[in-house]
Amino acid sequence: MKTNIILSLLIITNFSVLIYSQTYVGTWTAKENIGSYNLHQGTGERMTTVSIKFPAPFEKTPEVMLSVTQLDASSKANVRYNVEIMNADKNGFKIKIRTWADTQLYSISGFWLAKGD
Repeated sequence: MKTNIILSLLIITNFSVLIYSQTYVGTWTAKENIGSYNLHQGTGERMTTVSIKFPAPFEKTPEVMLSVTQLDASSKANVRYNVEIMNADKNGFKIKIRTWADTQLYSISGFWLAKGD
């Protein structure tokens, strides 16, 4: 009986933390004809950024995770890309997308998740 009460309290406490923590999710995309996108042209190292603004600010800088869910690339060269978070703060962040050599990326997109304390 005592074990069940303790286990129930732990579950309620952990669930409460999830409910009261600030979390936002969204999608991002970069492609031809949007901003300074150049990953489909030329050779060598090229990069572009995507700015994300949170619906409301966090109290402090949240943890941010990214995923890539779609990639449209030329079949004439190896596919090389790097996606990373830059300049995260309580209001938003930037996604830096980079390619190099002769890779041609026509579009790339994914999801992001930001979680505060």
